[in-house]
Amino acid sequence: VSAMGEARKFPREEIDTLDAIARQAAVIIENARFYEREQRQHQRREALTNVLTAASSTLDLREVLAKVCQAALQLTIGDDVSIFLMDESGESTPMMAAGRRGQDVLKKFLQAPPDVLKAPEAQRLGRLLMRRHKPFIISDAANTPFSNPWWAENFGVKSLAYYPLRAKGRNIGVMIVDAVEEHGAFPQEEIETLSAVARQVAVIIENARLYEQQQGQRMRAEALVGVLAAGASALSLKKVLVELCQTALDISVADRASIFMMTDDGSRLEPVMSLGADDPGLWEKFRNPRQDWEQAPESQQLFQAMTTMQEPVIAEDASLSPFLEKWWTETFGIKSIVYYPLRVKDTTIGMMTLDAFKKHVHFPKEELDTLAAIAKQAGVIIENARVYEREQAQRQRAEALVDVLTTAASSLELKKVLVKICQTATDISVGDRVSIFLMDAEGRLKPMMSLGVEDPELWERFRNSREIAQSNASSPDLRGFYGALTKLDQAVVIEDAPSSPLVPKWWCEAFQVKSLVHYPLRIKDKTIGLMTVDTFRQKVTFPAEELDTLAAIARQAAVVIESARLHEQLQEQA
Repeated sequence: VSAMGEARKFPREEIDTLDAIARQAAVIIENARFYEREQRQHQRREALTNVLTAASSTLDLREVLAKVCQAALQLTIGDDVSIFLMDESGESTPMMAAGRRGQDVLKKFLQAPPDVLKAPEAQRLGRLLMRRHKPFIISDAANTPFSNPWWAENFGVKSLAYYPLRAKGRNIGVMIVDAVEEHGAFPQEEIETLSAVARQVAVIIENARLYEQQQGQRMRAEALVGVLAAGASALSLKKVLVELCQTALDISVADRASIFMMTDDGSRLEPVMSLGADDPGLWEKFRNPRQDWEQAPESQQLFQAMTTMQEPVIAEDASLSPFLEKWWTETFGIKSIVYYPLRVKDTTIGMMTLDAFKKHVHFPKEELDTLAAIAKQAGVIIENARVYEREQAQRQRAEALVDVLTTAASSLELKKVLVKICQTATDISVGDRVSIFLMDAEGRLKPMMSLGVEDPELWERFRNSREIAQSNASSPDLRGFYGALTKLDQAVVIEDAPSSPLVPKWWCEAFQVKSLVHYPLRIKDKTIGLMTVDTFRQKVTFPAEELDTLAAIARQAAVVIESARLHEQLQEQA
């Protein structure tokens, strides 16, 4: 009690009365404080019960984490609560957040530059949290040896409280409470309550994580059975490859699954299948990668690794991989990747890759083990499908040869003969179009038939190609080449037509030719024409079996065509 203004003497009666009031007030205040403490303890016990009840109501990991964050948010003066879980390597992954900014906290964290994540401050904090048993409080986030300025600037955090999540004697993660509005000390009661929450929910989170892992193992086992079943039910190579890629995607954290097959001569890996990115333009680039990518040092190292190693090769930061050429990372946006060799006995027949293009990911050990097992089985299944497809193709080629010979006995009408030969060759070729040119009386090649594309304008252009050729100057080398074709008895293969000096540029442009093979049509030592197989959709490698079969068909077709021409000439003379 104080007096303002001039000094005065307090009456004795007033002093005695107020003294009595003070003694009574002390008891009342203490009772009120005790009641308030009891109320807060009751609220904390109730809140803790609510957290545990909510978290225990499901075994879905993300649901558990969401409920813990929401419940913890009710117990803090902070603005956001987030949970990070540690994997087996000790790396922390943001899993869930709630509060003023919600999931934006996690998005911002995932967008943090690699140099910030690997900065000494972040590494020190990570090591500290991995071994700490008690809460770690940072009252001023801008002035701490554990924070890079980037965090304070981008997150606007003023104060932080880290609560370790411990289960079975080890740290499995951390619950983070942050304040963004103003600096402030977190009340001791709050720290004690959230510490109790962290201790209890850590066990619940670990159980949910174990349940998720068991579910994942079951799903991976089913996937392995599914791959084996697919191999038993379908011998179509394309179906097997699609099933394999889809199965791998279903159980992987990756965004895309791709398969490369070894060429018949074992000299290179050829891209054949990819699932996960719905982009026709990317698929076209995948099927037809840059011409010199195989000669790049990274590609050479990858080829060596895949042909010798039996285990997966992991690159969680693809930009640092010694096996991935820069063109691939930039074109397909690859951030993390795993290579699985596909082997049969001791021979590599291809490789399967799983890559992430949305964000950098960590590939769990369980996934790596399962997909490695799938890759081992898949190698055998793919090889069986390839053998079956080759046998089917051989049978089809034999039937095609019989068809050509049958045509000779069934019809001597030249147009029907040419159509049948073109159709037969188209059916067994990887090419898109088959054309036939016949030598006229002056020794020049005349376009007679073309099948494989429904385009009247292109057909008209083909029929008039000799006139077009005359209006386009040809180099002496090119004229010499086509002159030589009339003397050759072997097929001439040009798999990159646009860059070849042996194919007229105007021809490539007029008919969109990407790859082609010329088969001379010869009777004894005389060339009567040319059968050309070409592609207009993409460049291809013509299989050796196809080249042999079409060469045989060309030899028989020459006799059939010449017989039909002679018959036509006799008909005209009659």
